[in-house]
Amino acid sequence: MGFIQIIGAFFFILIIILYKSDKIFIKCYKICFEKRSKQNFKNWTSGNDDIDKFIQNTQLLAHSDAEKALEWIPYDRFHNIKYIEKNKVYKANWIDGCINKWDDKNQNWERKHQNMVVILKSLNISNISELTLTNKIISCYKVYGITQILETENYMVVLTCEKCNNICNAIHFQLNFGNWTSGNNIIDEFIQNSQLSSHKTYQLSKALEWIPYNKFYDIKCISKSSNKVYRANWIDGYINQWDNEGQWERRHQNMFVILKNLSDPKYNISEFLTIGITQNPDTKNYIIVQKDICEECGYICNAIHFQQNFKNWTSGNNYVDKFIQDTQLLEHNYFVSYNVLEWIPYDKFYIKCIVKDKIYRASWIDGYINEWNDENQHWKRKHQNMVVILKSLNISNISELTLTNKV
Repeated sequence: MGFIQIIGAFFFILIIILYKSDKIFIKCYKICFEKRSKQNFKNWTSGNDDIDKFIQNTQLLAHSDAEKALEWIPYDRFHNIKYIEKNKVYKANWIDGCINKWDDKNQNWERKHQNMVVILKSLNISNISELTLTNKIISCYKVYGITQILETENYMVVLTCEKCNNICNAIHFQLNFGNWTSGNNIIDEFIQNSQLSSHKTYQLSKALEWIPYNKFYDIKCISKSSNKVYRANWIDGYINQWDNEGQWERRHQNMFVILKNLSDPKYNISEFLTIGITQNPDTKNYIIVQKDICEECGYICNAIHFQQNFKNWTSGNNYVDKFIQDTQLLEHNYFVSYNVLEWIPYDKFYIKCIVKDKIYRASWIDGYINEWNDENQHWKRKHQNMVVILKSLNISNISELTLTNKV
């Protein structure tokens, strides 16, 4: 036999040895994992044969991935248990945390995420088929196991978000799915998908809501075309974050929104502008709820804030009103320029003295507009009680007002 043949035979035998040893290792590893699970079966029971069998099957099928196995978790391994009334679930800290891997040295499971926050969701079962169905329904969660409340004897599923391994915004949204419906499966699914994608707080702006129509008021048509567009005030305002009280914290209550008819729920929803969907109870038309943004800027600029306030004041003269409004509608920058005018009630001045005929010096109580305050939904002002001059303005038509402004 030549040298090349000897080398070839050597490598052939080596490959066979490595292959067999690898197969033995893999097989042995699986057998060991199954043995560990089986050996522990006698040390726990849920008190329900179907649940026991279901948990055991997940453990026997997990093989090398312990995180795929469910476990029976005694209820006393949870603390700081709080009932969330709105979602009808419990929030708790799991003392031990979840299984990570087998510890050969201590001959026990090594765990991680001790005192992790989990959700305990009610599990109503009467047979194994119902339990299997329930498992499919909650497959979008990360399910760690099953427990039982001692006082009520109710079985509970222990879970968190599969992606975050925590109770994130998507979990809060999903737990609330049973509390609302648009009456249209396509719309429900569209809203739910947007919510399930919002795990982090910064992603909440992309989450849509189903908004009952009675949450809007002062609904007015603002278009002259056949496709009616409405502006309204939204009582609740948009979701900001999940708070410590177990509910959504909201901002910008009574904010202005745009309402547009939704002719086809499959195609006409603009994710960028849309913050929710509602339905007119009289016409049964579905309506998309959008931010009232500036067409020029693409966001809610100062011009929009001014425009939304037009209904709250009047000079009593249409020409004066329009002239002031036109200056305000040109304000798109963050800081308000000196070119913008406003209607100022006379009782906002303290008259100090008469400079000369029809010219007065006064203190302006409020001071001038500086910028918009998102938190309070109001204008920030500067130089309160500033000294100003009041000069008589005689007008009879718009041209005279324009001429006066130029002067």
